Amino acid sequence: MSDPAWKWCERVNPKDRLKVKCNYCKQIISRGISRFKH
Repeated sequence: MSDPAWKWCERVNPKDRLKVKCNYCKQIISRGISRFKH
């Protein structure tokens, strides 16, 4: 997890690498860190 975007989000479930949650708005994105950045 060396991507700088991890400062702004976290994984919802450690086993599911595609679900991330924004630390600010708490929105859950289900397509991974690449989708979170767009």
